[in-house]
Amino acid sequence: MKPKNLRQTRNLTHPKVLSRKKEERKPEPEIQKKSSKDTSTITWISVTAVLISVLIAGLINRLCKCNHSVDSKLSETVEISSVTGLDAQRTMTDVGRKGLVSLEKVLSQGRYSTVWKGRIKEQPVAVKVYLEATKLSWQKERVIYELLSGEHPNISKLIYNEFLGGKDEPLWLAIDYCENGSLREYLLKKTLSWNEAIFLASGITNGVAFLQSESFPDGRAKVAVAHRDLKSTNILVRKDGTSVISDFGLALSLGCIEDESEKMQVGTYRYMSPEELLTTVDLDSTETFKQMDVYSMALVLWEIVSRCAVADHNPGSYKLPFGEVVDCDATLSVMVEVVALKQCRPQFPCTSHEGLKAFCQTVQECWDPDPEARLTADCALMRLKELLTMAHAP
Repeated sequence: MKPKNLRQTRNLTHPKVLSRKKEERKPEPEIQKKSSKDTSTITWISVTAVLISVLIAGLINRLCKCNHSVDSKLSETVEISSVTGLDAQRTMTDVGRKGLVSLEKVLSQGRYSTVWKGRIKEQPVAVKVYLEATKLSWQKERVIYELLSGEHPNISKLIYNEFLGGKDEPLWLAIDYCENGSLREYLLKKTLSWNEAIFLASGITNGVAFLQSESFPDGRAKVAVAHRDLKSTNILVRKDGTSVISDFGLALSLGCIEDESEKMQVGTYRYMSPEELLTTVDLDSTETFKQMDVYSMALVLWEIVSRCAVADHNPGSYKLPFGEVVDCDATLSVMVEVVALKQCRPQFPCTSHEGLKAFCQTVQECWDPDPEARLTADCALMRLKELLTMAHAP
C-alpha cells in the first residue's frame, strides 16, 4: 500500500541521502568554532550585564522607597520649616505691642510642633510653631499655661502666644528659653554630682506636685493638671541647673472633664504606667491621672540616678529607661509585656551612698505596680527636699 504523502516516506538509505548526512557530520572549520565561542561569550556578558542592571535598578528603587518613607515621616518638619523659614520676620509678623519675634535656629522637632530658638526684643525665647492641623494641641497648651499663670520656678513660662489666622499660617507659643536644652540632652553629655542630681530631681518633683495641687503657693485656688506625657525630652534645664517641666500639648485640666475623648490613652509608650498600658484604669477618678504621672516621673528620676556619680559608683553612658531590654522604638505590645506582665523596672546602681540609696528607694515606691501603693508627688517631694537639705549641709 502506497503512502499518501511520498515526501514523508523518502528512502533514508538512498546513496544521495547518505552522502548528505556524511557532509553534515564533517567537522566545522576552526574559524566557525571560534566565531561560535565569541558569540557565546558576548551572549554571556550581555546576560550578566542585564542581570546587574536589574539588580542595580531594584536597589535604587528600594532606596527611593526608603527615602520616600523617611520624607513622609518628616513631612511635618518640612512643611513647618517651609512656612517659618522663608521669611521668619514676615511670618511671625507683629507680636502685638511686645515687638517682633525673630527666629534663629531649630532646636527640636516633635509630633505637634517645631521648637525654634528666637528673640523678642533681645530676650531669648523658645518659639513653638504649629500648623493649623495641630491647632487643638496649640489651644490646649495655651489654656494650660494660662491656668498655671507662670508662677512656679519648675514650670516653663508662657511669654507670648499668637494665631495669625490665615489658612496654613502657623500658630505659635513663645516660652522662656532654657540654655541646657532638654533633660535628655543634658544627661547625654554630662555626669552629675550627687548635689546636682538631687537638685534636678527635687525640681522635677516640685513641678509635678504643683501641677497636681489645687492651690498656688500663696493659697489662691487653682485647677489640678495632669501632664500625661512626662519624659526627659519634655523637661528642660536652665543655665543654673534648675529643671523645668514643659510641653503641655497632651495635658488635661482635672477640674472638669466634659469631653470623654480627653480620657483616651495618650503619651509615650516607654513612660506609660502598667495600668495605662493595659487600659485598666478608672478614668472617672482624678487620682488615676495623678498616679500615672507619678509613675512617669519615677522613670525620669531614674534617668537622673543612672547618671549620678558618687564615691563608689561611676555611671556608664546614658540609657533610656528599659534601654537594655527594649529597642529605641518601643511598641505598645512590647511595653505591655515588659512593664505590665513581667513587671520589669530599670536597675539601680549598687552603692553604699546613703543619700543615693534613699533616693532610689523613693523612685522605687513611685513606680509600684499598684497605683494605690505609689507615693504621691507631695510625699516624694518631701523626701527629696530632706535629701537636698542634707546634701547642702556643712
